[in-house]
Amino acid sequence: MLPGSAFDKEAEFEQDGQHKQDRKRKQVARLALCSQSLIHSILSISPILYILLILFQPCAHSWRLKAASSRRTPKDALRTARKLCYNGLPFSPDQLNRVMRQYHDLLKSILANGTEHEDRTGVGTISHFGFQTRFNLRDGFPIVTTKKVPFRWVAEELFWFLAGDTNEANLRARGVDIWTEWADEEHTRRFSREPGDLGPVYGYLWRSFGGNYPERDGVDQIARLIETIEKNPNSRRLIVTGWDPRVADQVDLPPCHTLFQFKVENEKTLHCQLYQRSADAFLGVPFNISSYALLTHMVAHVCRLEVGDFIYSLGDYHIYRNHRDQVKEVLAREPFQLPRLEIADGAGELRGLEGLLRMSYQELNLVGYKSHGKIAAPVAI
Repeated sequence: MLPGSAFDKEAEFEQDGQHKQDRKRKQVARLALCSQSLIHSILSISPILYILLILFQPCAHSWRLKAASSRRTPKDALRTARKLCYNGLPFSPDQLNRVMRQYHDLLKSILANGTEHEDRTGVGTISHFGFQTRFNLRDGFPIVTTKKVPFRWVAEELFWFLAGDTNEANLRARGVDIWTEWADEEHTRRFSREPGDLGPVYGYLWRSFGGNYPERDGVDQIARLIETIEKNPNSRRLIVTGWDPRVADQVDLPPCHTLFQFKVENEKTLHCQLYQRSADAFLGVPFNISSYALLTHMVAHVCRLEVGDFIYSLGDYHIYRNHRDQVKEVLAREPFQLPRLEIADGAGELRGLEGLLRMSYQELNLVGYKSHGKIAAPVAI
């Protein structure tokens, strides 16, 4: 066959076309690899961005199908991508949703974006305004693991709120002294109240909103919440508010976590969102996260629902100046996997409002909670 003949040119054309097709297939395969690598890299930085994976999967799936006919299989490409993404990191893809990095992200956000502020305590803060994060309660119970959080204290304080109690001595009798600084005579006499009487704070506002303190003649928001979930689960009014401007100046420490709302999805799954006006990021926030996660579990249980997401929305979130070293220590630690919460109610007797109010710490079992050690820090009063 002579060079330049029609047959030779046709053979060259076919060979060139095959090369182009091969190059295209390789490009598609590389694109699939890059898309997966990018997605998993984002996930390794912040599990909050998991939603990006869901939105991006159809595209990545299409690219993988196109690459299936190439000589290099997508399985090999994805195996390489996973090796590149997770080599040397402490978590594999299936573990990312079972550790709580959201708390670290919150602290880092203050350090990166916050500004110095003076405040009523005289200590001063590094403060930023506006933050939201989400915890999937099906992935595990959100409790900080890079320092010890006393879960029993979280639970006892919540039971104290739900009882409508505002006497600090009753909480302290359960071995929990986190409200003591605001309950001594120096603080209560400003409002002509006896030591221990905190006034219309969380418990009263939840169970007797708008009442004439100390009379329990206001709106029982918790009773109303449970009744509405049971009778009208599609309601968009499943709200409990802890902010009453008429009495906010009648207490030494008005509510920081000011409003929470529930949503029932498909009459099956319970979600909760909290708005918090002021958040002490080192001491208060770990308590608040676990407290509202626990409340969501409890309400879901007594209403025969499954837990969904806890969405945490913050106004002024801050690090006190004398907590900076403690924050650095927390951020230097790697989180452990999350525990799971079990509510012991084999007979199914804890139902409705009565069941919610009867629940005690003995019914709660936090399975597998492992944490780093306690980090002490002074409370700003």
